[in-house]
Order: sequence, then C-alpha cells, then structure tokens
Amino acid sequence: MFGKLARIRLGILERAYRRLGPAYPTVSTTLELTGGLIVAVVGALFLRLYVDMTADQLVGVILAAAVAAATTFPFSVLRGRRMLLPVREWIAGDRTPQKSVEAWRAAIAFPLDVWPRTWYVQATVIVVVFTVATAIILSLTPLGILGIFGISWLAVGYGAVLDFYTLEGLLRPVVADISKTLPPDFSFGRAELSLRTKLFLSLPFINVLTGIVVAGLASNGENQISDLGADVLAATLVAFTVSLLLVSRLTESLLRPLTDLIGAASKVETGDYSARVPVTTSDEAGQVARSFNRMVAGLAEREEIREAFGTYVDPEVARRVIAEGTSLAGEEVEITALFLDVRDFTGFAERNRPTEVVATLNRLFEIAVPLIHEQGGHVDKFVGDGLLAVFGAPRRQENHADCAFEAACSIAAKVEGAFDGELSVGLGMSSGPVVAGNVGGGGRLEFSVVGDAVNVAARVEAATRETGDVILVSETTRDLLSKPEGLVERRGVTLRGKHEHVCVYAVEA
Repeated sequence: MFGKLARIRLGILERAYRRLGPAYPTVSTTLELTGGLIVAVVGALFLRLYVDMTADQLVGVILAAAVAAATTFPFSVLRGRRMLLPVREWIAGDRTPQKSVEAWRAAIAFPLDVWPRTWYVQATVIVVVFTVATAIILSLTPLGILGIFGISWLAVGYGAVLDFYTLEGLLRPVVADISKTLPPDFSFGRAELSLRTKLFLSLPFINVLTGIVVAGLASNGENQISDLGADVLAATLVAFTVSLLLVSRLTESLLRPLTDLIGAASKVETGDYSARVPVTTSDEAGQVARSFNRMVAGLAEREEIREAFGTYVDPEVARRVIAEGTSLAGEEVEITALFLDVRDFTGFAERNRPTEVVATLNRLFEIAVPLIHEQGGHVDKFVGDGLLAVFGAPRRQENHADCAFEAACSIAAKVEGAFDGELSVGLGMSSGPVVAGNVGGGGRLEFSVVGDAVNVAARVEAATRETGDVILVSETTRDLLSKPEGLVERRGVTLRGKHEHVCVYAVEA
C-alpha cells in the first residue's frame, strides 16, 4: 500500500515538474517551507492535552506558534532561492557536464543546507518567541514554562527532520532528471548526511513525540501543564536508552546489506567480476543482493566473450563492434596498407614438420603484431604465412604513412635479430583511399579495407623478392612520409597486374 502511495506521489511531482519547468524548485520548496506553519499549529493544538484553554487562549497559542514559525520563513526562502540557482539554470537549458554536476550537488545539498550554519540561532528565536507568548497567554508557572520550552525544542527538531525528508522527496524528480546527464566519472563532492545519521536523528524524535502524545491521551484530561516537563524528560530518557538499542539494531539491519553492496560494487568497478554480495535476508535488501549477483555474473560472462572476441579480432575493431554493433557501414578513408610475407615459405615448410612451421609463424607474429599496435595500426587479417596491417582505419591517423613505415622498420630489425637467417620477411607498403567497413554475408562478417592501395601494397611486397630488399614503399607512401630522404628508387620494377607504372622505393643501405 505504502509503495503504491509513494508511486502516486512521485507521479504527481513529476507532472508538476514537467509543467512548471525552471519554476518548479522554487515553487515546490517554498510551499514545503510553509509546512512549518502546519507543524506549529498542530503543536499548539497538542497542548490542549495538558492544559484547559478557552477558545480565545487556543487562538492566541495558535497565532503565537504561527508567528514564531514565520519569523525565519523569509530568510529560508531567500536562502533556498539562491542555493537552487544552478538547478533552475540547468532546467532552463544550460546542461554542460560541469553545470550538470553543479546542479546535482546543489539539489542534493539543499534539504540540509537550507538551514544555515547558524541554524541554532533561528531555532532559538522560534522557541523563545513561542515560549514567551504562550507563557503570557496561559499565565504559566515556571515549571509550565520549562515544559513548553522543552516541547518547543522537540517540535522544532521534528519540523526540521520532516522538512529534510520532504524536500528530498520534492526534489527527487529534478535530481533524477539531472543524473541522466552526469558524466560517468563525476564525484559526489562534499558528503551530506549518511543513512546511519538520518536514522539516528529521525527515530528518537518519533519515539519522544509518540511517548508524549500517548501520555497526554492516557491521562483522560487529568494532566496539568506542569506534568509536560516530566513527560518530556521521561520520553527522552526512554528514546535514548531502551529505544536506542532497537534503533541501533534496525540501523545495522538496513546498512549491513548496503555496505556489502558498496564493497562488491567497488571491486566490480576495478574489474573483479568474482565479487558477490551475500544474500542474508529475503526482504528488499535480499532481492537487491540477488539482482546484483545476477548482474555481475552477466558482466563476467560478457567479459569472457569480449576477451575471446579480442583474441580472434583486432582489439580496435572489437571495441567498435561492442560499442556500435555489427553494422559498421563502409566509409572512405585515407590509409597506409602494410603487407608482410615470409620469403621462401614453401621451402621452409618442406624442410620442417607442420608443428614446427606453425610454432615459427606464431613466433613471427608475436614479434610483428605488438609492433604494429605500438604505431596505432591494426592487423586486418592473417594470410597464411603473412598478414595485412592497416594504419588509419578504423582509428583515424593523420600520420598513417609514418606510423606504417616505423612499424615496418622495427619488424625488419626484430625479425633479423630473432631468427638469425632462419626466416626472412618482405614488407610492402602503399597509401591511398579505401573503403573501410564490414565485408561478408550469410551471417559471417569481418571488418576489412577494400581499395587499390591494398592491392598495390600486396604487389609491392611481392616485388621485394625481385629487388632483394626487405622493405619497399610505393610512391604514394613516400610522398606522405615526413622524412623520405633515406629512400632510393628501384627502377625497372613492374608490379604484376598493374597497367600503370608504379614507382617503388627502398631503404638506402
């Protein structure tokens, strides 16, 4: 029932928020702050349980309570309007990440900070005004004045706690809306009241006021105003002794599952998907723990898939597929293609067992692939005893030609040192526009690049067998290099399948 009522109330507030827009924070909180008048009037009526009043006296006490509560009302409204300025600006359309964080913090802090640091001065004014006025109206004895003074402090405290929770509820639609635009790495800023503090502040007030009301109702009209002080003292002692033990147990029961959840969530945030929350109750906290464990299990499964996916697909492509889905529609980009191939692989395969051949190729790729990644390239595909690497797609690179050339030089040097003549490679490069995107059909796709630059790179690599060079680059790549001075043209080289002559260049010995 209470859950249904809460949803109805939240729905009403959300409609009011949508209708009022930037005016909602000021209008709603101002109306709520006037609720202090209602608390004051109810407190004045409560005094009838302890003292007989004429109608005129009752009206006088009610007016005294209203005046006392209203003494600080203008200051609270003005302070609240100033504090909520970032929230109103955000609702009006200023929704930069910085403004979102500022507005969120202002809305979260408002229920507590609407009372200034000198809150005790305002509270003392309210209590003194009401106590003096009531003492005059009812002609109270010193003991009666002491009782009124005590119950006034309790009423002010109860009203402050009630204001806090009501303001939290009123601003909930705004806070929820702002939270949708918060950057993922934002910090909470200054910590407000913890849940433990809220419970320890709220429940004693409830217990004390309940005890006083019950004592007044049980007296059958025999109570005197002088009894009010004793009832306040007795109810306070009970609230902070016997009742406090129950409050402590209730607080622990509520906070323990939350503490476990926060600890497990922190582990998951650092990548530990083995974290689990113990399900120790069957209430809402237990349901949250069970849902959290299911969620983490799903994240762990997704991480396993991502890691397996990344083993067979280039990490850059894997990230794009996970982030954007499998569409990855083709787009024209400028790239440098780098082909790597093993020299005389047929002979090498004849001389060695298949397991040794595969092991040697894996050693080669263990050297080449990290060097390609270091320069921002990605391995488009492995082709038997070679590979095609692409620089400039899917991640854009302004200096893709330089990166590809640097990777090729590093690979050539590392392979020569690692294999000591047992294995040699040829590397060919060419630059130009290609279409990068998904290629395939029938439910099978792979990210690839298609264009003349790729074909030319393959032909340039094949030409290394003719020239005897380890690295050859096409003219288009040479023209893009920031330092092409160390390259010399290999004249008389014809690329198989190309109708137009393509100049190729080698690293000068």
